[in-house]
Amino acid sequence: MQKLKKKEKGKTMEGKQQEKEENWLRRKARWENSKKSWKEESKRPEEEYKRKRLQTLGLMAPHELLKFRACITDADLDAVMEQYPQLLRDKLLRPFDSRRIARLLHYKYRAGKAGSKSEALESHVEHFRRDFVNRILPPHPRASLHLIGYYKESKNYDKGIEFWNWVVEQDDNYINLSTYGAAIELLTFYGKDLEYCEAVYKHALTRFAVHFNEYHLSPGAILPDRAQYMITSGTSMGLLQGILTARLLHRDWRNAYLTLDTALRIHPTQIPPRFIELFVLERPLQEAYQVFCVACRAGNRLPGSLLTTLLQNLSEATSNEDASVFTKDIVGAMFNAIHAFVGSTGRLETPHMNVLLKVVLSVLIPNDRTEPTQALSEREKDDGEASSMMKLFFEVFGAIGVSPENSTFNTLVRMGGDRKHKRLLAFAINAFKISGFSPDASTFRSLQIAAGRLHDPMLLKSSWTQFVRFVTAQGAEPDVNDWSAFVLVAKRAGMEDVVTELMSSNPQHMAPEPKVPESKAPESKAPESKAPESKAPESKAPQSKAPESKAPESKAPESKAPESKAPGVETKQDTAPISLQSSTELHAQDRSRLFEQISAELELLRKRLNSESICNLRLLPVNRISITSCTPSVDEDWQRRLYDELTLDLAAPMAVPLDETQETDKERPVVETTTGFPLDELRYLNWKSVNELLMQAEPFEARKELLVDEAMAQGKSVPNSPVKDYKHGAATLQAELKAAIAARTQHPTESEWRETILRLRRAGS
Repeated sequence: MQKLKKKEKGKTMEGKQQEKEENWLRRKARWENSKKSWKEESKRPEEEYKRKRLQTLGLMAPHELLKFRACITDADLDAVMEQYPQLLRDKLLRPFDSRRIARLLHYKYRAGKAGSKSEALESHVEHFRRDFVNRILPPHPRASLHLIGYYKESKNYDKGIEFWNWVVEQDDNYINLSTYGAAIELLTFYGKDLEYCEAVYKHALTRFAVHFNEYHLSPGAILPDRAQYMITSGTSMGLLQGILTARLLHRDWRNAYLTLDTALRIHPTQIPPRFIELFVLERPLQEAYQVFCVACRAGNRLPGSLLTTLLQNLSEATSNEDASVFTKDIVGAMFNAIHAFVGSTGRLETPHMNVLLKVVLSVLIPNDRTEPTQALSEREKDDGEASSMMKLFFEVFGAIGVSPENSTFNTLVRMGGDRKHKRLLAFAINAFKISGFSPDASTFRSLQIAAGRLHDPMLLKSSWTQFVRFVTAQGAEPDVNDWSAFVLVAKRAGMEDVVTELMSSNPQHMAPEPKVPESKAPESKAPESKAPESKAPESKAPQSKAPESKAPESKAPESKAPESKAPGVETKQDTAPISLQSSTELHAQDRSRLFEQISAELELLRKRLNSESICNLRLLPVNRISITSCTPSVDEDWQRRLYDELTLDLAAPMAVPLDETQETDKERPVVETTTGFPLDELRYLNWKSVNELLMQAEPFEARKELLVDEAMAQGKSVPNSPVKDYKHGAATLQAELKAAIAARTQHPTESEWRETILRLRRAGS
């Protein structure tokens, strides 16, 4: 019995050992399977737990939300709006997502100007707004800002005002100072008067008073340290941009410049491009140029389209007969603007080269209408210099990857016709062949317009014939719009017989029953000017955006064609010589000197573009085309004393006048801008520039008000654009302004000059 029990006990021990081994093998198998699954999923159990925990807390997004955000980054609006409803139902969206969706909707409108998907985009916007207002979406102030911006730019002002009236009643999760700034712009374009916009501005400052914005954004605020950047989380350049828009569009020039002065004081190197764009679009040309250079001098990065707009305005100013005395200065100012743009790390593009090239060539090639008896040798010399200049342009700009395009030569063709400059037109056509480019449809349309302006029936006929040949080679036919534009050109020039001849010889290329708009010039295919037509408060939403076209020929030349002229009738304006210099055309010797000057400017630009060092803009003449220097005889010590008095709290321990900084500079580091200016010196120069702009604007506005009153009494309109303001006063108005400023600033005493500056800088006056 004992042996049997021992045997059974041995078997029991063996069984337990075997069972133990089997359990171990099972655990090992489970472990191997777990390791295999972890490798496949690339996750460990604890990491998976952590990820789910973070998702629960809202600190990590699930896969669906990550995919959704990637679509926003890729600007794929269709994919975003397809996933949007499900994520909204699952309550996965965060305030950050609301902001990004609104920004994408706003961006899509700006990028395509709605285009063929305008209805779909509008539907998406309304869907988003409805969810935002019903509090289904989490709130974000920037989402409100983008919605207001969309309604303003799409001119859907009623819905924009309705949304603003709702959002202004919400808490700070829905609105901030920048939202107020966007709303002020919307209200201005809607037609609200300046008093109403100022009230909204003050309400914003009162509502967000925790950061002392009412003080910091006031014209008389004093910085803690003029030599250092101002570090504050409460100031909003968006709010300043909104009130600046309202003041400029309502012609409150004084407070507009004080707003610019405030921005230059607080953040001199971080001025929003829209600030400068507003001055370029709304102020006279000489003021716009100076503001542009002041911004570049501080190192602010401005968009290339803004430089294109300024260069276009400068080039248009040279076409005015009365602007002959300013032509050399304007050509120099164009180069200065390019130097300033490059110095502030801007990138040059083909449109910049196009505008500059067309002005330079139109100056170097004399017009036959003013020099009909020029010798053949002189003509050949001028054409040779123009060809050399064009090649030099292509070399300098080609070194940075800016190559000529068809638009480069189309611009010359259009300018030759626009200014009735046959030699420039012939040069442009020949340049096509020399440079290896082929004319396109835009070239032939420009030739048709030029033929109409030059009253050249042969050119009109050949340009239409070549246009038809070009279109048919592309497998198409001229449409009604092409035919209507051609007929209108011929009708305005009194060359209907050309149309009749073409209809009889080539009826297959004539569009049936063309509808010719009587009040629309054939050049109207170019986009309309973006400058507002009226700055009056009652005006419905004047548009004031910078042109987005990439080619300089987008500037519509129809403004040169009289709209009310009967077909075939030549007015005195049409028969008078039209050129850059009119009766004061540059002589051959002057053109040679100008050729050398422009060549030197191009070589300097070449060195600057090829240099890797920081560009120093200390010698940049920011008032190159100003009618006169506003403070020529004012002692520098006077200006420094007044500047210290207005910008220093002399009771503060950090207050140091400009002429007593030697010892202090050793104790604290000198902060310099990317353009080589110490920050305190830059603020002082900006202050002086604003003084000059104020002194320049005051007599101009006084004279402009008289012109407006006279025009209203006579039932006439007054030009209301920077270029037209400049042209209008090139001889008469500019002379009066120059005399007024010279009389006021010729030999002022310190007390007189001080009183003038304090009066001009008094806000609200």
